[in-house]
Amino acid sequence: MRWRGPTYRMVGGERVGEAWCHVWRRHRGSAEYFVEDLVAFADGAVGCGELTDLAGLERMLAAGRIAVTDPAAPPYEVPRASEPRAVAGR
Repeated sequence: MRWRGPTYRMVGGERVGEAWCHVWRRHRGSAEYFVEDLVAFADGAVGCGELTDLAGLERMLAAGRIAVTDPAAPPYEVPRASEPRAVAGR
């Protein structure tokens, strides 16, 4: 995946820092998810295909437009602990 921008954005001549991660985004009118960068800026703005705020990100997550894990991946099952074995001499 190609990096698509600087590690900051300019707002009023000032640099606003950011942190980013990959998420799965479903585009409007599509059932498929695509990997995309989610960028959180220090001023509270969030970008993932469109610029929004934290409340907008919450709405996108609740609506299923963004997923933080691969929706197509099988669910992860926690391995069960094995039965304790008898220890020789005890």
